[in-house]
Order: sequence, then C-alpha cells, then structure tokens
Amino acid sequence: MLSIIVTIYAFNIYFTASLASSNVSVALLQMLPGNSTEENIVIADRYCRQAAEMGADIALMPEMWNIGYSSLFPGYNASNEKPIYDWLQLAVDRTSSYVEYFRKLAIELNMAIGVTYLEKHANGTLPPKNSITLIDRFGKEILHYSKVHTCDWTALEALTYPGDKFHVATLTTIMNVTLRVGAMICYDREQPESARILMLQGAELILIPNACYFDPIRLAELQVRAFENALITAMANYPAPLYNGWSSGYDVDGQLLNTTNDQAGIVMITFNITRTREYRMMTIFGDAFRRPQRYEQLLQLEKLSDFKATNFYRRNRLF
Repeated sequence: MLSIIVTIYAFNIYFTASLASSNVSVALLQMLPGNSTEENIVIADRYCRQAAEMGADIALMPEMWNIGYSSLFPGYNASNEKPIYDWLQLAVDRTSSYVEYFRKLAIELNMAIGVTYLEKHANGTLPPKNSITLIDRFGKEILHYSKVHTCDWTALEALTYPGDKFHVATLTTIMNVTLRVGAMICYDREQPESARILMLQGAELILIPNACYFDPIRLAELQVRAFENALITAMANYPAPLYNGWSSGYDVDGQLLNTTNDQAGIVMITFNITRTREYRMMTIFGDAFRRPQRYEQLLQLEKLSDFKATNFYRRNRLF
C-alpha cells in the first residue's frame, strides 16, 4: 500500500513538473516613448532586461515603437507638405541598426523580442509599412509581418502601405517548448478574418502590438478572438498620456490571463502550451466545425455602398 502511495505521489510531482515545463510567458511592454528613435531604443532596452529578469520567453513592444506611434506633423497644411516628407524619412528597414540592436539584445537576454517599427518599403518608391519583426532568442528573424488593415482614416496611417498577407512561425523557448506564433497589429484585431487566417495557419499564440484608446468593447474583441479561434491573444498598448494602456492577454478558452491599467509597466501573461493543445483537441471552436464552402461572399472585392468612409486625405483606397 505504501509503495502505491509513493508511486502516485511521484507521478503527481512528475506530471506537475511536466506541465510547468511547458509554460510560456509573454511580457507586454506598456512603455511611454521618448522624443527620438535613440531614446526609444534605450527605453525598450530597459524594459526588455526587466522582462528577462521576470522570466519572459517573449517581450512584445507596442505598435511602431521606433517612432513611438507619433504623427510628428507640426506645421503641416495643404500648402506645406514638408513635415510629412520629414516623417517618412523616419522609416527604417529590416537590416537597420534599430532592428540589429534588438537582435543582439535577444541573444544577450536569451529571450525572443517582438520589434515594431515604421518600415521603409523595399520598393523605394512606395510608402513605408507598419511592421513587426519577431526575433528569437538566437537572434534570428523568424517572423515578419506588416499591418494589413491600416487605419486609413488617420493622418499617420493613411501614409502607410498595407501588408499583403499574414504569417505564422515556430518559436522555441529557453525551456525547449515549441509553439506556433502569429502576429496582427491594432486594427487587424477588429477584422475577424485576421485571427481566423492565423488560426488556420496553425497559430497557437497571436502577438498584437497596439496603439489606440482601449474600452470594454475592444477588450471583448481580444477575448472573443481567443475564444472563437481557440488560441492565446497577447496585446501590448501604450500607457497614458499617449493612449490608455490596458495591455492584456486571453487564454485559449477566452479566460483572462492578465491585464493592467493606464500606467506604464510590464504585464506578464503565462499560459501552458500542453493545456492549450489538449483544449484544442476537444473544443467545438477554432477549425472544428467550420463550413468554408459556404463563405464565397467573403472573397468579393466590391465595397458595399452603405459604407462611405474614405481615407484621411479624402481619397478612396490607394493600395
């Protein structure tokens, strides 16, 4: 009898340890930007180091961190467009010193970093893009995504070029846990197709850099995207006074993992990838009972006449 009790006890310890070893932690960096890209590098460095000390496997920046999601258009008017051209010059490419800095930092900290920035378009004649590069703990770019659903009604994003598709990559943590990671950015969250496509590509975690005022409806969107697709959502936003924070994460079943308020800081979310996969095997959501053969209308390109919004510069869709 004693041997049975000892065996059960040993199994419980082993099972608990096995579950713990498949935990994944994401640090949502709710940072207030400085006045230049150089200042923002220093600020993000400090936050990333703190995240690593807290045990994060991934650190995620808010949207377009290299410019702090700033318009920087003082003096702009219809007869003076120079401030816009000055702003466009702030774009950096994927091999820039800005991205390279965080590649080296990821290696040093043994932690993946989701680096966000206004990206110079590879075609020099096209506008810049709103992008994230996910660098793994070995310093390798494993995912690059540019925002598909740009906020064209705003002065800033009406000047950016949308991405062409969604992407998912495999990430391995320091504990040798592998998981499938996708990304979408801010307004992508408000288009349900974004998370759905990432789920269909195998995403188990969606990283969401953000820059907007959050409210109960937008928090509910984060929760529903997790719930309806049976995956984890993790969103990093800017704090007050730039925006109002509420960086948050939701688990595979739509339950809140962690959230915060409008103050600067780090929000740590931790989930268990083993439990995630067990849940996905049993759930009725995600890709369990879809009928894509009935969805032809989703691929129609014509815009309904009821919806008349144009971009900030009073033009129809440019791209």
